[in-house]
Amino acid sequence: MVYVMEDGFMSQLKGCKRLVLDKNNSLIIKMMCLAAEKTTGHKGLGYGLSAWRMERILGGILAYKNVRVRMIKLRNLGLIEEIKEKKRYRKAIKYKVTTMGLFQNILNNPLSTLFPDLLLHKNNILIQTFLYQFFEPESIEKFREYHCTSYLDKYIRRCCELILDAIESNRLVEKRGGRTLNVPDSYIGNLAEEEVKRLILTIVTISKDVIDDPDTPDLKSIFPIETLIKDKKFMPILEKMKKDFDDGYQRFQSVIS
Repeated sequence: MVYVMEDGFMSQLKGCKRLVLDKNNSLIIKMMCLAAEKTTGHKGLGYGLSAWRMERILGGILAYKNVRVRMIKLRNLGLIEEIKEKKRYRKAIKYKVTTMGLFQNILNNPLSTLFPDLLLHKNNILIQTFLYQFFEPESIEKFREYHCTSYLDKYIRRCCELILDAIESNRLVEKRGGRTLNVPDSYIGNLAEEEVKRLILTIVTISKDVIDDPDTPDLKSIFPIETLIKDKKFMPILEKMKKDFDDGYQRFQSVIS
């Protein structure tokens, strides 16, 4: 399986810790995630947000001074970073969310709010590694049309939780006097492949149950099956899963026969 590791996945999550953000910091990070990357084709809230603009987006929930202090804190935590600009409107400093910030947003915000981030940051290594290497953009868009994006949200959340568990386990070993261990990118690749197989199995199983249900004769699927069977990224994984199952079944049969 080829996976996206151009700059080294784990290098972008160096020093990652389990953060508990209060509701206002979580809200600011969420708004930062809704400011799209330049190259995604989705507008979102624009590219980068200043404290001045954030205060207006929040509609008076926080005063400008409070917003500014919180954004500086989030910058110091590595969750947002300054956008270098030659010209600044009213000398306002714009910030954009980092991979670490996107990671923490996925862990700290409700699942029902995550799907826009998957679209707005589709070029981010985090989203590329766990989503767009397995699904073409057309399929992801169709998940929204079919109102089944919660399955993608849960999958992405679980992947992030497993990464954080691995990082914290290694950190605990180091603290107890063991040798320093780093979570390798190969671990992320294997994790992504195994977890997406769970997601695909869920899609296939639920789709079959819906199609076979006599109480829902007019409901063909709750997933975009017609789009997925044309997806040149999705289908090879499904075919590999079938081959692995068939091979395992034959070996199992040879043992018990």
